[in-house]
Amino acid sequence: MSEKENTDKSGGEEHYRPKWLVAAPFLDPVPRLTRHQWRIIGLLGVACIFDQYDLHLFSLALVQIQADLGIPEDQIGDLGAIVRLGALPAFFFGLIADRLGRRRVLLVTIVLYTILTGATAFAQDTMTFVVLQFFARMFAVAELMLAYVVVTEELDPADRGWGVGALTALAACGSGLAIVLFGFVEILPFGWRALYLVGLIPLACVAWMRRTLPETQHFVDHQSEQEEKKTSWIRPVIDLARMYPGRILVVAVVIFLLNFTENAAGFFGPKYLQEAHGWLPWQYSVMGFFGGAIGIVGGPYA
Repeated sequence: MSEKENTDKSGGEEHYRPKWLVAAPFLDPVPRLTRHQWRIIGLLGVACIFDQYDLHLFSLALVQIQADLGIPEDQIGDLGAIVRLGALPAFFFGLIADRLGRRRVLLVTIVLYTILTGATAFAQDTMTFVVLQFFARMFAVAELMLAYVVVTEELDPADRGWGVGALTALAACGSGLAIVLFGFVEILPFGWRALYLVGLIPLACVAWMRRTLPETQHFVDHQSEQEEKKTSWIRPVIDLARMYPGRILVVAVVIFLLNFTENAAGFFGPKYLQEAHGWLPWQYSVMGFFGGAIGIVGGPYA
């Protein structure tokens, strides 16, 4: 670790506040973080904004995508399910990050979900669209998962809850961005495809992140221990299940039930309002913008 980073993590910069915090007043009250810790929050916040932006586009523009690609009505649910199943393989990136490092795997997932999202704009048939979105979702979910890991490892125990809430709020801004831009889908050049092209923006941030995003000290220490003990890749998962079986079961059940009920409604919601009730895209954007504000302020508050 460089001398500057040691200085950043010392107690000499507790009152540092980044300039971009002015644009995120919903994160107040903020804890006393060092310059290094604020850098982590800022970098991961940008990644999470576009992560959630990408994840919401399919359901938002479902009507427009279906019409353009000629997707039969009786196949919409199946295709949506296939795309969402892309989240399952993302689990393995956590295991890979335990070996190769959080920083390296995080940057790879950001690059790949960004490229796949941009490539979706050029899909000319249903199969191509579904394949691109399946893998885009896999890397996007992996990125989001690793972002939370990095925050919990880099922030002090007393500040980790706020850090998770801050990332949640910034990610919700990405959902809000998707909702706002969806309101212009009928007047944008190339329609829904333009929305996916916006998802290429994070590529411009990756070069900056490669220079400024450090590896977590927790991983560095953990890696040396693994090399000494020659621990297998899957061993941490087995140990976790043995140590906290009750907690894991409860959390898994709650998450399963929440997603089981929310995913279908969230996926078909925009389509239902447009087709059954005649809503225009901008009307859905207005509702989503004001309703989604709860998610932005709710994360840090919780």
